Amino acid sequence: MKPDYVISKRRTPGWYWGILLTTLAFATIAFISGYLLRMYQSDAGYATEQENSKLEQQLAKAGERIQHLQQTLNIEVATAAASRQEMVHLQKKMREIEKELVFYRSVLAPEQSVKGLQIGALKLTPTDVRHYQFSLLLYQARDQSRRVSGKVSLLLIGEENGETVQRDFANLGALSEKNAQFQFKYLEKIEGTLELPEGFRPTGVRVIAATKGRNAETISQDFPWPSEVENKDVGQKSKT
Repeated sequence: MKPDYVISKRRTPGWYWGILLTTLAFATIAFISGYLLRMYQSDAGYATEQENSKLEQQLAKAGERIQHLQQTLNIEVATAAASRQEMVHLQKKMREIEKELVFYRSVLAPEQSVKGLQIGALKLTPTDVRHYQFSLLLYQARDQSRRVSGKVSLLLIGEENGETVQRDFANLGALSEKNAQFQFKYLEKIEGTLELPEGFRPTGVRVIAATKGRNAETISQDFPWPSEVENKDVGQKSKT
């Protein structure tokens, strides 16, 4: 019986080198592919971080812009409010000037029925809780051919300790002897500062003006105390 023989093809050394090189090639390709994949993923993450950073910068700039616009708006609102207040103040001053102009025209009008010394307006301007600037106007109606002279007294009327009392401006240090004297041909203003006594509740002011000379006369006028904390002309003229 003949023995069985297995016939195998003999491999050359070049074949083995080919297999080795092919394996190394595949391994190299796999390594490079993995490296490139990781690099891509890394670049993608870096790109995402860059985008996030840009968005954060844009948001920050938008926030700064909004803050700037808010500040500008606040300034514009404050400026508009100040302008409105200034306009109201100017309108009030114009009304006061118009009233004074009408008054001065009436003083110099020759057709007036009254003549001689007259008590005009009394203006009380608060400067503090108990402090007031006062301005009293005296004038001579119709006949201004001669000067009129004399003395004026102001009495503060009000309540103190539940009783009605009168306080002389002179005793309160609001009207000196010199300022109480007047001498003029057309008109004169008498001004000063009044400090209300502690616990005193004012209700009005009485003005008494007395002339000197042969035809001396005394006139008086009561003015109610102004209720508003503003410059205000108070009272109506009444000759006694």
